[in-house]
Amino acid sequence: MQEQFHLPIIFDLGATFIFGITGALAALQRGYDFIGLFALAFASGVGGGLLRDGLFIQQGPPAVTMDLRYIVVITVARPRRAALSPRSDSARECDRPR
Repeated sequence: MQEQFHLPIIFDLGATFIFGITGALAALQRGYDFIGLFALAFASGVGGGLLRDGLFIQQGPPAVTMDLRYIVVITVARPRRAALSPRSDSARECDRPR
């Protein structure tokens, strides 16, 4: 019988962080408020992991519900969008026709 492969948690948390940022940027572009921004960052950050653990693996509860580090990563990823938004806004202004 083969042992099950376990990916280090840093890869899972890193992916959660990156997808949390993409969700926060999408919410920022749509003009969502603070709650909407967190909800979209959370859904995009942990949505794939919830589907993977809950539907496909089915060996107990999903990791997101058992480990607080996922919520912390999403909370840290959410304010990072403020650092990225001025650059993206100025880039949009440069592309506008005059």
